[in-house]
Amino acid sequence: MKKLFYRIFGLCACFAVTAFTAQAIEKPIVIGNYRLTFITDNLVRLEYAK
Repeated sequence: MKKLFYRIFGLCACFAVTAFTAQAIEKPIVIGNYRLTFITDNLVRLEYAK
């Protein structure tokens, strides 16, 4: 079940990256324990906190 969650999250993360690459945003996108921060157009930081 965890693997399925990670795959779904990976797909969502890929979608978010492609959707927001046109412009960098300063607010992070939070999905559960994951946080995506778009630093520049080509640089994305992915963080996980327990």
